[in-house]
Order: sequence, then structure tokens, then C-alpha cells
Amino acid sequence: MSKISTAYGYLVTKMGTVIPSQVRMSNPYDLSSNVSRIMEQAWGIAVGPATNTQRELCPHFSTDRTFRMILSRKFIALENDPVSKSTAEKLLLEDHYALLNAFEADITLGANIIKFIYQADNGIEFVFSEKDPYLFISSDFNMEYIETVT
Repeated sequence: MSKISTAYGYLVTKMGTVIPSQVRMSNPYDLSSNVSRIMEQAWGIAVGPATNTQRELCPHFSTDRTFRMILSRKFIALENDPVSKSTAEKLLLEDHYALLNAFEADITLGANIIKFIYQADNGIEFVFSEKDPYLFISSDFNMEYIETVT
């Protein structure tokens, strides 16, 4: 099995242990297509673009790939209810902190890769799924790994 497949499996397992109260969303590429009950407290992993870093020569190749780690929370509040909105935002920020803390403490993903580093996020955003509104935060991580040419 390739390192990227092993590392991806590790990410899925790690997300389930970092935020055990949440469920994995079915489509992290289109948040509005997920079922509302799943999005109440959910996480997802979207595989992003990659670059050949050319750090290694044959018979190896090195790659730097972006992964988008997505967290969502249901947001129920009236227009003039800043307290409920603030509570949902704080809970989402705490989930995000748990995510960052877990991956900063394990940047080699159990020694499967060279590094898995947090790069940036888009802040808290809003999505309307089916009938309910949700807040979400997407964080970009870069993974560098070396594969052996077979």
C-alpha cells in the first residue's frame, strides 16, 4: 500500500478519536449536499491539489498535498439572538482547537509521512443544508511524503 493511502487512513482514524462526538460527513466537497442530521456536529476530509517537490530522485518521488479538514456545527438562533450564535461559534472554535492540537502533536502522522502541517483556515463560514443553517470552518493542512517508484 502507498504512503498516501496509509496516511489518509490515519487521518480518518485520528479525526474520529480527536472529536468522538462528531460524525463523518458524506460529502466534504459540497457541504450543502450533506444530510442535515449529519451536519449538526460533523467533520470531513477533502483531498486537495498536490505538487511534486522534487526533493528526491529516482527511485523515489516527493509530493506536497493539501488536505482540507472541515468541521461543522448546527446553528439555531433568531436574527436578534447573538448569544446563541456566539455559543455555536465558540463550540466550533473549541473543536478547531482540538483538531490543531492533535495534529501539531503528531506532525508525522505516526511516522507515515515527513510532515503534516496546519497552514491556514477561512474562518467561520455559513452554509444552508436542506432546511437548517450550519457554521463550519475549513482548515488547510499540507502533507509532504515520499513514495518509492515500483
